[in-house]
Parts: sequence; structure tokens; C-alpha cells
Amino acid sequence: MPLSARVRLRRSRGWKNDRDGTVHLKDKLGNLDIQDRIMLAFGIDPYAGAKLGFLDRTRDQRAALGAVRIHELLSHSAELMLQNINHLWAVTPDLAGRKLGLFQLWDDCAETGSDDLITGGASARALVVSIIRARLTGASAYTLAELAELNAHRHSLATFAPYE
Repeated sequence: MPLSARVRLRRSRGWKNDRDGTVHLKDKLGNLDIQDRIMLAFGIDPYAGAKLGFLDRTRDQRAALGAVRIHELLSHSAELMLQNINHLWAVTPDLAGRKLGLFQLWDDCAETGSDDLITGGASARALVVSIIRARLTGASAYTLAELAELNAHRHSLATFAPYE
């Protein structure tokens, strides 16, 4: 890449970092030289090397931002799960659908991984169980047959037994 293109790249490149470290690069194509135009015509990004260089130089910083964001999200697992449960209740009026949805939310909770992930999964799972115990009682409670059927198809290591 010619020096003038590299200098122009620094002046014309736009990027944005998300809170999780994700980078969005945006080309601001201005006065392109003939070499840049030819490369673009053939589907080649004339600035790919500079973009990769930027991503390489900022990798550790972006990974650290991502780790902080993941920790933050996992520390709010129960609140996020409550939003999912409220959404389930809003879009699923029938009892069978709600039971299946609650089981699926429970089954999707992490049981392995980092300490933060395991803690977040346990927190979210405990909320699902508490909602089941509060909302699905009496005639609307899971039957033994329903629990057996759901457990036969679960992905998690734990047994789905919300009333124990």
C-alpha cells in the first residue's frame, strides 16, 4: 500500500468499540487513487492490512473489555432470566407452552465453564424454579409424566425436579 494511502487511511478510517470490545470498522472512502479503485472493483479491500493491524494492536484491550462485559452480564443473570420469563408469559398463553418454555429456559442454564458462568447459570436456574413453584401449583403443576418426558430430553446434567 502506498504511503499516501496509509496516511489517508488513518485520516479517513472510522471505528467504534462496543462495550464488549467488538469493533465496527467503517470505510470512509474519499479520494481513492487508481490502485485502490482497481482493488475495490475486484472485490479486494485495499485497507484490509491496516484493518488487521489495528485489530491485532487492540486485541488485548478488546478482550479485556469483553471479559468485563461478560462478568457484568453474568452478575445480572437472574434479572435477565426474569425478562425472558416475562416475555414467555406474554407471548405464550397456553399452559403447556409455558411449561415447556420454563423447562427450556431452565435446561439452557450453564452448569460448566468459568466460575462466573456457573454462578450466573445457578442464579438464573434458581429463579426459574422459584417462578415454577409460585405460578405452577395445584392443577397447573407439572405432572410426574410431564417431568419424566422433559427429563428424557434434557441437555443439562441435573434432573429437572422443580418441586423438590
